[in-house]
Amino acid sequence: MKLTVKYTTSQNLEDGTYKLTVVSDNLTAERQFKKSHQMIKVGKETTTLEPFFRYDGNILRCSYLNFETENTTLLFYQKDQLIYSKNIGKNFNIQQRLNLSKLSKGNYEAVLCAGSKTFSYPVEIQ
Repeated sequence: MKLTVKYTTSQNLEDGTYKLTVVSDNLTAERQFKKSHQMIKVGKETTTLEPFFRYDGNILRCSYLNFETENTTLLFYQKDQLIYSKNIGKNFNIQQRLNLSKLSKGNYEAVLCAGSKTFSYPVEIQ
């Protein structure tokens, strides 16, 4: 992994709101900061770890650490048609299993929505 950092002194920054984002593999950490009149106010860090999806033996498994405890929903699509939806809530540790054994062969998509973040996982049933 290569990390490149570019920086400037706060004296060279115009007043405004900025966001610092660091991505490493499937983990993202973000923090906003606001500069005004030679002062910098640093906001709360948000951390996102992409969910883990696995399809094996007709069972789709999804695990997600909901660091921000945002409202979370699991959706399942065939092409563009929604065929399953479940509001999971705001739990920190999310684990879901879907039995897909009764579905026809074809391509599907599992989508996990957590607040404004959306993660998708393709599923091919043979």
